[in-house]
Amino acid sequence: MRTFLRNEVEILKKRRAGLQLAGLALLAVCVAACHGKAAAVTEPDSGPAGRADAAATPEFVQVPASELPKDAPRPADGPATLPAGAYRVAVEDVLEISVYGDTELTRLVPVRPDGKISFTFIGDVEAAGRSIEEIRHELTERLASFLRAPQVTVIAREFGRQKVYVGGEVKVPGIVYITPRENSLADVLFKSGLTTDRADLAKAVLVRQGRLVDVDFARMIHGDISVNVAVQNGDLVYVPEAAERYIYVVGEVHTQSAVETTIPLSILNVLTRAGGVVPETAKSREIAVLRGGLKDPKVAVVNFRRLVEGDFSQNIMVRPGDVVYVPTTVLGRYNQFIEQVLRTLTFLFQGRVVQQGFR
Repeated sequence: MRTFLRNEVEILKKRRAGLQLAGLALLAVCVAACHGKAAAVTEPDSGPAGRADAAATPEFVQVPASELPKDAPRPADGPATLPAGAYRVAVEDVLEISVYGDTELTRLVPVRPDGKISFTFIGDVEAAGRSIEEIRHELTERLASFLRAPQVTVIAREFGRQKVYVGGEVKVPGIVYITPRENSLADVLFKSGLTTDRADLAKAVLVRQGRLVDVDFARMIHGDISVNVAVQNGDLVYVPEAAERYIYVVGEVHTQSAVETTIPLSILNVLTRAGGVVPETAKSREIAVLRGGLKDPKVAVVNFRRLVEGDFSQNIMVRPGDVVYVPTTVLGRYNQFIEQVLRTLTFLFQGRVVQQGFR
């Protein structure tokens, strides 16, 4: 009887060991399926962020303030109407175009959704994103083929609805339309009902074309209008919650998303929830994790190849509020890939802002 029991125990041990090996093999297959073959991953350059091989376990390193992509703020107490050379024409603006000595060529011309205007003789002209003077100069040059020494005048008669995306912990999130007379951050926040009690003002950001505009939200919300700044069409204002509930996954993953969680998750878990990386476009062997907010981030670099090959020292825990970024190429300098993160997050947050605005 004892011999029989010993034999049964040995059989159970062997079965358990076999199941463990099978489980590890299945996990390896799942990782490879989700994240592509390791052979497709390229070696990184030795830039400031190329530290995927520096340590067995990735460590978070403070990003120097000088390495953050920043845009100089413009004071909000300037003239209500911007000088012609400073203002950039936008879609839905209406321009008055006239040619001296020929009243029949005076036109009110709207800027179409494709960013162009049409004018007599010359057809389409690019307008959106250009200054009044740039448009006037091109019109003059092209009309010179039909008229002798044309003197062209261009005036912005109506301004289209320029928008700023405001989301997160504000009372009325959504799209805020600005005008030349109401074009400051304070105007935008007042139209959004100001911030909620759950807002983390220290981490609130104003993002413009992949760059951070330096603003002290806390001082401004508490009444110091001297730190107020002007906003521009397409800016993103985002005020995070003090108790973070999302891990943001951006870059070359199948589904860029905000993964809702109140507890830390492994980076492998987070990538899987985002549908895995896109092996055809994610050529880098590095994955960056940003922690601490976009104004004062720390960065850890995960060695993707080691993770795929089963080195779970790379499977670090990612916290709510972190940003996981899967690049198309090697990470390179901090300011370069953080700017890409900001641009990608802007699109992600804009989508959330639109959704919040319709609730």
